[in-house]
Amino acid sequence: MSERFRNTTALILLITSIILTALQLPGENGNSRRYMTAENNDFIPETIEIEKSGNVKINADDAEALELLPGIGPAYAERIVRERSTNGPFYYPEDLISVKGIGQQTLSSIRTMIDMTYNEGGN
Repeated sequence: MSERFRNTTALILLITSIILTALQLPGENGNSRRYMTAENNDFIPETIEIEKSGNVKINADDAEALELLPGIGPAYAERIVRERSTNGPFYYPEDLISVKGIGQQTLSSIRTMIDMTYNEGGN
């Protein structure tokens, strides 16, 4: 390979890398990212987008209301309440996968029934 070809290829790869990195920056593509603070191990959202599609408020309702969701019984409802009180609100439906026992199948069955709205002053 010629030196010019190598330099051109390297430049193209560098530009591509910069573009891909820019697309992944928080706020640039509308995604929210959560960062851990050093002081108190809290998750701080840089950008919060609200996904509101259902009637059960996953960040505000009590365990009894959460049990209205298919596949969510008393144990899972209590785990959801415990998870959000320990680690903060859920921002995306996919965040529910952090609750032990809730997987993709359960998430797909409840996705349209949950409201992810979260207000710091309370829902």
